[in-house]
Amino acid sequence: MGDLSQRTLDVSAYESNKEHVAEANLAATEQNAKTYGAGQHDVEKLVRSWADSRGHAVDSDWTKYYVHAGQDDYAHGRDRTLSTLRADR
Repeated sequence: MGDLSQRTLDVSAYESNKEHVAEANLAATEQNAKTYGAGQHDVEKLVRSWADSRGHAVDSDWTKYYVHAGQDDYAHGRDRTLSTLRADR
């Protein structure tokens, strides 16, 4: 009887832990998306502000090119950092 009780308790604890991990992963994913979006927006604001201060139109092809290039570099650096710092390493 004791072994059956222990196994039941183990299964219950495992299922409960799975639910908590799933909830934590969802929360982390949502926060990650917000942080990523904010970073991309900050890059856009930075490049547009810099371009405007040097006489380039904020919607010119030149400015759009550098906004896109900056956002790509931001994404690459962020992804590389996240890959390096992964908890399962």
